Amino acid sequence: MDLELFIPFNSVNGDRKHNADGLAEMIRTVLTTGVSPQPDAGFFVSAAGGWNLSAAPGRCVIDGRIGANEMPVTFTVPPPNGTLDQIFRVVIRCDYVNRNITIYLKAGTASATAMPPSLQNNTDAKEISVAQIFIARNAAGITQSVITDERPNQAVCGFVTAIPPLDTESVFAQYTAKFDELYAQMEDLLNEDVAGLLYGMIQDIIDDGAVNTFTHQRTAAKVHNFTGDGRVGKAKITAAFQAGDTFAVNGVACTAAFGADPVKSLPVGHWIEFVNDGALLDFRGGDAPQIIPQILYQSATPGAGAYVGQLWLKPV
Repeated sequence: MDLELFIPFNSVNGDRKHNADGLAEMIRTVLTTGVSPQPDAGFFVSAAGGWNLSAAPGRCVIDGRIGANEMPVTFTVPPPNGTLDQIFRVVIRCDYVNRNITIYLKAGTASATAMPPSLQNNTDAKEISVAQIFIARNAAGITQSVITDERPNQAVCGFVTAIPPLDTESVFAQYTAKFDELYAQMEDLLNEDVAGLLYGMIQDIIDDGAVNTFTHQRTAAKVHNFTGDGRVGKAKITAAFQAGDTFAVNGVACTAAFGADPVKSLPVGHWIEFVNDGALLDFRGGDAPQIIPQILYQSATPGAGAYVGQLWLKPV
C-alpha cells in the first residue's frame, strides 16, 4: 500500500504531479516552525530612535513554508495617548489565502492593563511573534528595555531545528517509571541482611565525611578525654593542656599531635577540629604555630606594647 504522501519523484506522463502543499509537508517533516538561530539571520528587533523599530534580516520556516529578508525592516509605533498603555508585536505572517509571508507591526488594544495582541493560527494564516513592545501611557520614545525578545519562546515563535524537538517530559516520565519498576524488583531480591549491610556501608561513608560534635574533659588522672562518634570531630576545649597530660578518645588511650608538631597547648573556650583513626588524635593545623588563645584588647592608657585607642592582641 502506498503512503498518502511520497515526494519528490519525477513525473512520467503526468503521474507524479506535486503541488506546494506537498513540498511544504516535506519541509515540515524535517524543520520546525520558527526563525533562524543564526545571530545575523533571526529578525532581531531593536530600538531605532524615537518611535522607530528595526527588524534585522532573517530567515524563517512556518508550517513548512520558507521566508527570508536580506535587508532590515523599519516600523514606526504610534505615540501613546497619555492615558492608556499599549503592547505591540512584530509578527511574521504566513498567509495561505494570499500565498505569501509578510512581517508587520501588530497592535494590541490600549488599556490600563494592556495585553499583547493575539496571534492568528487557522486554515487562513499562521503567525509567529519575534518581539513584544510595551508602550507606557507616558512614554517619550522606544528604548531597548521595553522590547521583549520572543524568538526563544516556542509557544509563539521558537528557533528552527533540524528535527522536531524532543518531548523531554514524556521521556523522563518513562525513565522514572522504569527505574521505579527495577527498584521494586531489587527490593524483592534483597533480603534484610543484605539491605542492612548496604545501609551500614552507606552510613560509614557518611560518617567518614561528617564533622561530629565531641565533648572534652580533663580527668583527675590528667587525661584529655574526647567523647563522641565518628572519625572526624570537633570539640570545645574545657581545660588547658599541662606538661605530662595524655589523651584518649572514648576512654581509649591514644597519641595526639598538630600534624607533625607535638601538643603544647590547647585553646580553652574555643572549638577545635580533629581526625581520629583510633591510634592518633590529629588536631587540624599541623605544621603551624601552636594555638595561643588571644583576644582583641583596646588600651585606655599607655603601656608596654600598647598605644592609647589602638587595638592589639592580648594573651588570655
